[in-house]
Amino acid sequence: GQIKDINIFNALSDALDVDFSNIDIANMTITNARNDCFDVSTGKYFVNNAVLKNCGDKGISVGEASEFNGSQIMVSDTNIGISSKDSSISNIRSFLGDNIDLCFEAYQKKQEFFGAQLFIETSNCTSDSVFADKNSIMIIEGIEQ
Repeated sequence: GQIKDINIFNALSDALDVDFSNIDIANMTITNARNDCFDVSTGKYFVNNAVLKNCGDKGISVGEASEFNGSQIMVSDTNIGISSKDSSISNIRSFLGDNIDLCFEAYQKKQEFFGAQLFIETSNCTSDSVFADKNSIMIIEGIEQ
């Protein structure tokens, strides 16, 4: 499906949790989620513009063999900007992060999956705010981590 605009404020857990779907979102604004702002698994997802603020855990969590593509992603005031795990592939054209403990992570969480892949074209994050385990691939602005 396609969603033109989605706005979520003050979620008690994950603000938007979508599984087993193929969804394109033009504009997404999420503010104040107690857990993840945007959580997807086992599907294909595209987000053109996202503004995610004050997420309790992750701005974007991509898991369980998902394909995620994001164009303009802005995340602030959260623990982790983007997490790609368990055979997922995430491609981000532009990422702006502010007040984030860990901008990006790619890893294998569950044994029935492989590592993840995370590709970032442009970002204002530094190399000391990323993590990739030995089973995963992370490339930021053409530099493999």
